[in-house]
Amino acid sequence: MFQELRSLAERHAELHADRGRLEAQIAAVVEHCARLEIDMAELKSELNQECTRSADLKAEAQHQAHEINRLSADLEQARRPWWQGLVGR
Repeated sequence: MFQELRSLAERHAELHADRGRLEAQIAAVVEHCARLEIDMAELKSELNQECTRSADLKAEAQHQAHEINRLSADLEQARRPWWQGLVGR
């Protein structure tokens, strides 16, 4: 009977040691997940900023293209001889 109690006590000690190790591992995993969530939030914020910047650059490019077309038409008009404006060509 004493041997059985000793065996049970040893088994209890082993399980208690495993429990502490497992709790430490769980705490580390939880901490790692929290850090990943923070990193993911930061990346999402950066992505949103880049999307906004991209949309702004696209709008600016469209504005510049419109301005180039307008200036090209003005230049073409300026290159025509003055008398062609009178004739209507």
